[in-house]
Amino acid sequence: MPEGIPFEPLKLLFSIVFFFAAISCNWAALAYVHDFINLQALPDISYIIPQNEEIAFMGDIIGFLLTLCLVILMILHKHRHVVSKRIFFLGGWIYWMRCITLTMTHIPPGYVDGRIRCQFQVKNEEFRTFDLYWKRWVTLAKGLGTQDVNKPMLCGDLLFSGHTLIMCFSAMAVRYYIPKKLRLISYLTSIIAVIGMICMVISRAHYSADVLIAYWITTFVFTIYHAYIETLPFMREDTAASKLWLIKVADWLEENVDNDFFENKFQLPCFSWTI
Repeated sequence: MPEGIPFEPLKLLFSIVFFFAAISCNWAALAYVHDFINLQALPDISYIIPQNEEIAFMGDIIGFLLTLCLVILMILHKHRHVVSKRIFFLGGWIYWMRCITLTMTHIPPGYVDGRIRCQFQVKNEEFRTFDLYWKRWVTLAKGLGTQDVNKPMLCGDLLFSGHTLIMCFSAMAVRYYIPKKLRLISYLTSIIAVIGMICMVISRAHYSADVLIAYWITTFVFTIYHAYIETLPFMREDTAASKLWLIKVADWLEENVDNDFFENKFQLPCFSWTI
């Protein structure tokens, strides 16, 4: 274990459970709101570009590749337990925000042919059973939240874009934690993330505002957390950020992490050689 930074399994476990609980609730929210949304698309500035359904698949691929980069980063980083703890917690925090927003406000999908692209909606309350929602949730879980664009889908997971969330978050994490010798990779992941976000808009999987809001929220949460923990401990007290619940949890998660010992280097598990 790297000197000066103790391994804290309970805090890591908390972050992991927090993250997957948020993901599960996002799937549950989508399974529920699908029956309540209007299928008439809202106006959007992106409609000046013709809808291209095939690009949605490219967006899924980009999201998967960036997620894979994030996983590799967590495995190879010298302080993998600290990085993983932060990534799971921040990812969970943003996904909880998304779960709340999509549950509260039901925005129609942006597809021109929404009544064809979306699954049949159950309007009769008698047929809205737990079994129905459970089957939908299981289907989403099997696809890790993704859906086959060539089949009718559950609609309503808007405000804000989950694809943009993971693309932007992965790119920011790679840029922040990758060793300086491999800095070029962070530029590539950032460019790929932008391409992926454009794909989401052109395919009408998300409105342009969904993508923009997801970018703003993800950037804000990631930046304010890391800006706070970079501050010397004695300077953190009584700051505006210290009043946020996000930061109160950060104080607990980071209480034993000494930044003097933290360095962005790659080190294979069980090996001493670093990059």
